[in-house]
Amino acid sequence: MNYFTDLYFKTIDPSFTYVELLNIAVFYSIIIHTVVYSIIMIVIKRIFKLKINTKLLVFSLLAIMTFGYVGRLMRSKSIYNNLIKKGYNDKDATQETVNIMHHGYFRFYFIG
Repeated sequence: MNYFTDLYFKTIDPSFTYVELLNIAVFYSIIIHTVVYSIIMIVIKRIFKLKINTKLLVFSLLAIMTFGYVGRLMRSKSIYNNLIKKGYNDKDATQETVNIMHHGYFRFYFIG
């Protein structure tokens, strides 16, 4: 879990670049999230006998996980830039951004 926690804190840091999202740790996280959430959804599908296209479900989760990293970093950078405009210094703006992002994103079902 330390691996995913480290990745989480890196990807909510506004100094993290979009290019840095193109690394193996993010790729593994996307795959693991997709597999875990797909298994959960398939179990729910079978329990309640729902007619859900499994391929579409997996593809949708993969897209959500992929674009979720970009969106989360984008939001972090936006908060940071707004704080800088309000007069925060770099260190305080970064810390406040991480605090805001942590309270908005860190949940029990969130792996990475």
